[in-house]
Amino acid sequence: MPKILIVDDEPHIRLLLEQTLESLEDDGVEILTSDNGKEALEIITKEVPDIVYLDIMMVGKDGMVGMDGYEVCDTVKKDEKTKCVYIALLTAKGQKVDENKGYECGADTYITKPFDPDDLIRTTKEVLASITMKKGDAKHPVYTQPKMANPGSIDDMVNLLCANYQIEIRHYIEFLLEKQKNEANKSN
Repeated sequence: MPKILIVDDEPHIRLLLEQTLESLEDDGVEILTSDNGKEALEIITKEVPDIVYLDIMMVGKDGMVGMDGYEVCDTVKKDEKTKCVYIALLTAKGQKVDENKGYECGADTYITKPFDPDDLIRTTKEVLASITMKKGDAKHPVYTQPKMANPGSIDDMVNLLCANYQIEIRHYIEFLLEKQKNEANKSN
């Protein structure tokens, strides 16, 4: 069963993320939540979720600044057991330096708040499809890629490669579009 962990110290953000992704529960996805980095790390180590939506700035249960999302991400990606977990940093920190720091600690993607719920669902489905295909898990047909009629044909191999790199290509295109938009804004 695919698992998604939502980590945010703000209860209303956790609830919004849960509600956004709850339709996936009908497809067999289990949604877990945590409100702090330390607990999130324990859940990740125990459950090894497929995807973690991870806030960066989190206050611990005692009101003190706890383990932030960068630390959690770095720890997860350095652990042999959990390094395959897909981590999406989901944060209000929208500066390029913050995004770069996120990728340096191993994040697979960086999403700024406010987020578009439709984009979040689409990204989640794409990631789960990619993970399912890599695992060869056919128990969740909603996330599997179509079977190839003739696995030796060039078209089928291209389609398979495209499915594997669809997420990465989409993120790169979004990066290029954002860069182009920023350059246009600077010239105006």
